[in-house]
Amino acid sequence: MNKLYDATLLAVADGQLTIALILGETEQQLILPCAPGGGDWQSRQIGQIGIAEQYANDEGHWRFIPYLEQSLRRCPDLDCHYGDELQLGWRCEQLGEFSAPAHIVPGAEGAFIPDETRPLTLPVPPEFFELCNQFNMSAEWVLRGFIADAAELRNYVAEPRADGYSSNGSDERMLANDYLERAYAALRRGGRP
Repeated sequence: MNKLYDATLLAVADGQLTIALILGETEQQLILPCAPGGGDWQSRQIGQIGIAEQYANDEGHWRFIPYLEQSLRRCPDLDCHYGDELQLGWRCEQLGEFSAPAHIVPGAEGAFIPDETRPLTLPVPPEFFELCNQFNMSAEWVLRGFIADAAELRNYVAEPRADGYSSNGSDERMLANDYLERAYAALRRGGRP
């Protein structure tokens, strides 16, 4: 998927997005195709800075995603690898220069939650795989969803999670916590919170 960072949306009309990019000391305007009628909702974002992103497998159509933090800018000189993960360099008024995992765009004031997950190896019986298959889900995805619901992890645009965990919703969080209370309340350390 192609991404053009620090683009300014100039216009949305006739199935096209017009953006401006600063290349060196020169501003360049680009006209990009968007899906028919797909750019109309973006007209309210004219003048904002963000990412122009080409949809994967969509005949070359583009969309514009504004930065939540409008002072956010890419700093390619700060790009690096942290272990096996690519980190992109950024700067904003609140944080100055910093890096964040390449798969997220920092949120409000450059905020994001770093990936602090720890690996866990768990033998899983075939019945659980069969159950997950009934819902067209992988066992890993179902377990990740339950973990996010039970721990009440939310992946907000204002503070995206680098680990990708995100609750399935308020009812799901309540039900996951009800399950834990029913199954393990007697084992809780220090009593109820």
